[in-house]
This record gives sequence, structure tokens and C-alpha cells, in this order.
Amino acid sequence: MADVSGRLWNQDPDFQERVNTIHAEMDQLDNLLAKRSFHALSREKKQELHKSLQVSREELLKSIRSAPCPTDRIQ
Repeated sequence: MADVSGRLWNQDPDFQERVNTIHAEMDQLDNLLAKRSFHALSREKKQELHKSLQVSREELLKSIRSAPCPTDRIQ
């Protein structure tokens, strides 16, 4: 979703920065999941991570929904 949103809003530098941040967060989460230390995290920290992912997902969905049509021609 982040890739699609980034392509739809490629002229918006603020949004591109947010997409890059989301990519970095996802990479960090992948690295964390690969380590045993993830299992040692408290339930509260895991819930924080989950909530953060939900917020990012909603932001990306909102950006995709509000993207301008790529063409004026009716398909």
C-alpha cells in the first residue's frame, strides 16, 4: 500500500517523506520479528506497535481513496 500511495502522490514531498517513514518502520518491524527479542516485548509494547500499524494503514488507505484520477477520459 505504501508503494501504491507513493506513486499516486509522487508530487507531494511531505507525503513522500511519510511513505519513506512507513517503509523504514516496516523494515524495523521485519528485523524485530526475525529476532527472539520480539517475543520478550511486553504486551503493551506489542499493542503499541499494532496500533501504529493500524494508523499507518488508515493513512495510506485515505491517501489512495483521495488520489486524483490519472486521466480525465472515461474508461
